Amino acid sequence: MGNRAKMENSKKLTKEILNKEYGELHVHEALDRIFIQLQSLEIALDEHPVIKQDKRSQLLYRAAIDSLAELYQHLGSISADDA
Repeated sequence: MGNRAKMENSKKLTKEILNKEYGELHVHEALDRIFIQLQSLEIALDEHPVIKQDKRSQLLYRAAIDSLAELYQHLGSISADDA
């Protein structure tokens, strides 16, 4: 199974779970909390001298931001499909 097919399957499964167990309000709540965490990380660590001086820390920090952003986009796309 290719990456695109895996993503679509994952999206379908996630949407089924959300439809069965949670409503749109829960998705909105999760999106809001992810957004808050992204902002918090960026405010607290983006210009932090320890992060800026260590390449590995920069990579890990960036991966954390990217991962949360990807989660936000994933849940947002599920939410948009319901609209």
